[in-house]
Amino acid sequence: MGTQTKKIDSTASKNKNRRILPLAVAFISFLFLGSIHSTSVQTFSHNNTPFRDGEMLRYKVKWSFIRIGTVEITQQAVDSSFFPKYLVQLEAKSTKIKVILHSHSLTSTDFVLEQGRERITAYKYDFQKRLILMEKRENGTLVRRTGLSYESDYYDLLGVIMVMRCLSASEARLTLPTVVDFKIKNTDLHFTDELKKIKISAFNQPVQARRVRGNANWKGLADVSGPFNAWISADEAAIPLKIKLKASLGSVSLELERIHRPDWRWTDEKPRPVRVSSKGD
Repeated sequence: MGTQTKKIDSTASKNKNRRILPLAVAFISFLFLGSIHSTSVQTFSHNNTPFRDGEMLRYKVKWSFIRIGTVEITQQAVDSSFFPKYLVQLEAKSTKIKVILHSHSLTSTDFVLEQGRERITAYKYDFQKRLILMEKRENGTLVRRTGLSYESDYYDLLGVIMVMRCLSASEARLTLPTVVDFKIKNTDLHFTDELKKIKISAFNQPVQARRVRGNANWKGLADVSGPFNAWISADEAAIPLKIKLKASLGSVSLELERIHRPDWRWTDEKPRPVRVSSKGD
């Protein structure tokens, strides 16, 4: 791909329960921490209707049958152009990830990871210089600053979720160079023609979904690596319903349990959203 990194500056636990929280963090990291670039994404015409101002998706994170956390993803339009930019945010307890995405090109301009009120990791995309400025901080102190040069467009891994949604019906195969801990590895995506009705917490009846198969050719925290599967709703909204992957302790999954999407109606069997109490939200 002709991509290279330029320097600008500078024993297992005996109790498995103690590893549940790191596993949850690892799962979130697997999905969202980093960025990808691939000219092949732009060769496919994509559906940009998954972008919707005011959308909220809430997922339960489970290790085997044990719930280990909650993840919420929201969208907010930040301008009023024909193809607006969106602030897409992921929040899990005190961790928040913020990305600005172009709804047409699916590219990003900014990526920020925060824990509490502290900014931990930030990527700034300089499209004129074809450079990504990357910073990492610990306890407020800058510990790493690196520049990543590139020849084609880059996408944050939070943006990968939108790529999966926008191309879910394409039946395409993509290999995406992926930045994991400031290194470039490959992530494979196969948008299959498989359709399956799956049952999830957000709806009272099974939902028709398209399957996306993937493979992480790298290893993250808690040995998150290898094959993963995602099920995307088979309509124009292309809602991620469930994602499963393998980690050191076994299967880990995200399952949609609540959704708010303005003016949205299910176009297949119109399943009725489950009423969720606001208590404890």
